[in-house]
Amino acid sequence: MDLADRIREIDKALSQNYSTTLSTNQVCEVLGTHPKTVQSYVRDRRIKASRIGKNYRYLREEVAKFMAYSEND
Repeated sequence: MDLADRIREIDKALSQNYSTTLSTNQVCEVLGTHPKTVQSYVRDRRIKASRIGKNYRYLREEVAKFMAYSEND
């Protein structure tokens, strides 16, 4: 299975429980990490996020990409 197929597979699985955008807490839940860890991923540009006021929002597809790339490391 190539990377693009894996990203689609992860995104489809996430779509069963999450909308198109996720909050930081939802990303933490999916990745099993602490919010500070997710913030460091954003700072390091490992996950793309949009800041809305004081909060960050993450596209479900970007989280799926991060997960797929992390599996390959």
